[in-house]
Amino acid sequence: MKKKFVMSYSCGKDSTLSLYRMIKEGHEPVALLITVDKKVLRSWFHGVPKDLLNQVSKSLNIPLLLVECQGEKYADAFKNALIKAKNELGAEG
Repeated sequence: MKKKFVMSYSCGKDSTLSLYRMIKEGHEPVALLITVDKKVLRSWFHGVPKDLLNQVSKSLNIPLLLVECQGEKYADAFKNALIKAKNELGAEG
């Protein structure tokens, strides 16, 4: 059964492979969820600049769901973004 999903995406090889496999299985990505360090505007885990994240989104034709957060509020911000993806984008997984 085809599902709409939001991808927690780090821009690394593992999340890229997971995204590829989900699409190959026939599922539809509704957004790339990427957490961004609020202070430096780079992705948390690989330090990718925000402008490059926009280019990745455009080249993959998958909208971004950027979550700007600080370390102490990371988990809450991530959880809220998942709820938003479910309610506003119809993500099921």
